[in-house]
Parts: sequence; structure tokens; C-alpha cells
Amino acid sequence: GSKADPCQKYACELQVCLQKNNYQEDKCQETIKRLVKCCLVWKEESFKVCQGIEYDGKVKSAEDNEPENNEII
Repeated sequence: GSKADPCQKYACELQVCLQKNNYQEDKCQETIKRLVKCCLVWKEESFKVCQGIEYDGKVKSAEDNEPENNEII
């Protein structure tokens, strides 16, 4: 059988965050960072969740090219 994806809960948190915020990724940076960190640790095990993740800390998204340290209010 297939094991649970270790990063599944972070992916779920991100879905919830995005839905609450009308899919504005900038509102969910902390959640994204947690998911990416999980994916870096577990990329061998995390087959489902981590396939859409870019390891520079951004979820795949067309117009993302702002500097890393913009203040999160």
C-alpha cells in the first residue's frame, strides 16, 4: 500500500490559506515556506505533494520575481 505523504498536511494548510485569501500567494508565504521546507526534507518520500513545488521557496507561479525579504504584515 502507499504510505501517507509526509507533507500532505502542509499542502492542505496551503490550500486552506489560499482559499481564505482568494488565492493570493503573498498572503500565504509562511505556509508556503513550511511546505517547501517539508519538501526539501522529504522529497524522497513525498511523491504527491512535492511535485508541484519549486525549491527556491516559491510555488510554481507565472509572475513571481520579487525579492525574498519583502515585509509580511
